[in-house]
Amino acid sequence: MPAENVFVFDACAIIALLDAEPGAEVVETLLAGDSHRCVISILNLCEVYYHIYRRADQQRADKLRGVLESYGFELDPIAEAGLCPFRFIR
Repeated sequence: MPAENVFVFDACAIIALLDAEPGAEVVETLLAGDSHRCVISILNLCEVYYHIYRRADQQRADKLRGVLESYGFELDPIAEAGLCPFRFIR
């Protein structure tokens, strides 16, 4: 049985998707596939949160987890375990 394909996205890819920047279509294509998993690490999640917080406001940044999950991203197991010190992850 072949190994499962897992794509781990960095903050730049997520920001491109959220801001409709060049490269967003590549991320969308990968998210549309069902033969692999799309994961974001806790560190990159924090970087994207800060990007939104800085450019918009805390209220929008606090919605990040739900937005990413609606796209089909899986969160890093550390975030899922509640081990992240940032309240927006919990």
